[in-house]
Amino acid sequence: MWKSLYRKWAEKQTERILEIGHRYMVFTVPEELRVMFYRNRDWLKDLSDKAAEVIQYWYREKGRKRGYEVGAIAVIHTFGRDLKFNPHVHVLVTEGAIDKNKIWKGVGFIPYEYLRKAWQKVLLDWLKQKYPESTRIKEQINRLYKQYQKGFYVYAERRMKSAKGAAKYIGRYLARPAIAEYRILEYDGERVRFWYEDHETHERKEEEL
Repeated sequence: MWKSLYRKWAEKQTERILEIGHRYMVFTVPEELRVMFYRNRDWLKDLSDKAAEVIQYWYREKGRKRGYEVGAIAVIHTFGRDLKFNPHVHVLVTEGAIDKNKIWKGVGFIPYEYLRKAWQKVLLDWLKQKYPESTRIKEQINRLYKQYQKGFYVYAERRMKSAKGAAKYIGRYLARPAIAEYRILEYDGERVRFWYEDHETHERKEEEL
């Protein structure tokens, strides 16, 4: 069932997206803010909208007179490899844009420094709008600016050469279960023990939930 859904989604996206290079990005939420999204699941849609906003703004500023429109597909993911709640956004972005005359223009890659700082500002401005009168939220926002002086983490290094490959790659995050069966080491009906690879150290770790 999962494989069938994934295949249909990937085929649909392949028909829609341009057969050009795409850049794969991941926009993350700092640990200090995750509990808010855990308690307010309807906010998750805003995450993908804000990630798209960061990308669209850069292209529009890059080609103000040309009216650039960039292509992007955003997918929300709510857990990390250790299965703990960790909302983040996977995004496929075209390496270029269509101008106001419907002509394709190749555009240079979005600067990494811009992505991190723009993502931080957009997310914290959005949070301020959610709680305009909250002193506690304003103090937390100030702390996060000081703590994350380079901005919130954004992964933006991988280039996807084909549209079909790009759609399949990001489709994995829509049509797969939370954990692959081969990673489960033990289950007694109440608790499950499994392994995962740590993103930073690439070491195998075990978790019991």
